[in-house]
Amino acid sequence: MPDINLTYTTTFDRIFNDAARKLTELVSGSNKLTRKGYWNRLKINRLIKVFDTCLQVNPRHWESMFSLGKAHQYLGAHTLALTWLAKALNIQPNNPYLLLEISIQQVYLNDISQAILYTEKALQELPGDPVILGNLAMNYLVAGKDQEAIATIATALSILPENQINLDIQAIITAVIAGKRHRPICQELIDR
Repeated sequence: MPDINLTYTTTFDRIFNDAARKLTELVSGSNKLTRKGYWNRLKINRLIKVFDTCLQVNPRHWESMFSLGKAHQYLGAHTLALTWLAKALNIQPNNPYLLLEISIQQVYLNDISQAILYTEKALQELPGDPVILGNLAMNYLVAGKDQEAIATIATALSILPENQINLDIQAIITAVIAGKRHRPICQELIDR
């Protein structure tokens, strides 16, 4: 007689992984207009139903909560996205990727102080991560914490000097401080 739990878990994992892969493909496209088009929105709404079903089966499946957060983020339902990410964080309180995603949601919701708080927490969990450091440097810049922005991006580039995104962030920080560029606001971080 086969192990029912093993079969069930394997089926659950297969369904979740398939839906998560499809969501990643839909939300990570470089063309925002295509990504946000009607058919992709319809597909994302269908995937939301799959993740909801996964949570009916396993109410503590934080990966489904994370996926729901990402799906709602790309549909523009940022408060709902934050709610799902926060639920996932309740189950995985030290997960640096959840902390970083929540900080990004805070930027969408125009709350830079909370964005900084969650980015700093993510950095505590994953010290020296150049992606987190780059996000934190931009958050500091938006908040007017110029010295912190300079130091943070310098640290990021000392870890991974060829990272183009962080090089771009350093150029923005330098231009803002030199008065050659206006200080970005949250909306501009989203549109980058």
